[in-house]
Amino acid sequence: MEWPVSQIDLCCGSLIINGGPKNVNAYSEGRRLEDIARVHHGAWSPKPVAARTIDMSLGRNLLLLLSLAVGPLSGMTASGGDHVDFDREIRPILADRCFHCHGPDAEQREADLRLDQEQAAKADRGGYRAIVNGDVDASHLIERITSEDPDQIMPPPDSARKLSPEEIDTLKRWIAEGATWKAHWAFDPLARDPLPTVRQNDWSRNPIDRFVLARLEQAGFQPAPPVDRSGLIRRLSLDLTGLPPTSEEVERFLSDTRLGAYERL
Repeated sequence: MEWPVSQIDLCCGSLIINGGPKNVNAYSEGRRLEDIARVHHGAWSPKPVAARTIDMSLGRNLLLLLSLAVGPLSGMTASGGDHVDFDREIRPILADRCFHCHGPDAEQREADLRLDQEQAAKADRGGYRAIVNGDVDASHLIERITSEDPDQIMPPPDSARKLSPEEIDTLKRWIAEGATWKAHWAFDPLARDPLPTVRQNDWSRNPIDRFVLARLEQAGFQPAPPVDRSGLIRRLSLDLTGLPPTSEEVERFLSDTRLGAYERL
């Protein structure tokens, strides 16, 4: 089979191959990724588009930068560090692993312990507390989830709700950080998070840029230089529709020198 493999277009998640034909042989060590291409044919096939191509190496670099930029920003503080977020990391663990026996259902509740309410979870239980703010060793919860005794470990072995080592570590870090509890996000008023601190204060054009730049700087990368207008409309079109812009759309955008041209696309 002869496949053109030097350049590709991205269209709705599929590969549209352009360029000159080239024999594709079995993969061998050292062969560039561009020399191996796989095209999956489905029930739907996009219409042919003009040969607007990007080099595969550029595509890989863009994917790398994108993965760095949209990394775990939810745990980023204003100073750029990471912390355990109760709503995103702790509440899901408690809800899936603990609430069945220690949640709002009084008929299913064991040991009269509720872990769905902060006051109950941190209350004095006769000389010990399930959760002690800032003290991992004194928190009975950690003692039980790390126990090697099958009669003591929680969740019980027969419950099929075993905690992973990563989840246990997350609970430990959360308690060590002070075990900050939050009401369910649906009941919280909308509020803006503080913007992270960055070194290039003049690079960002909007608040989202600050979070992207903070993640890039944390990984030791520099942001790419601004793209020209033809490249900008191409990126936007591929992001929103999966298709490159038509020549008419490009010409209309390039000739629109008024303020707000980008927003009118």
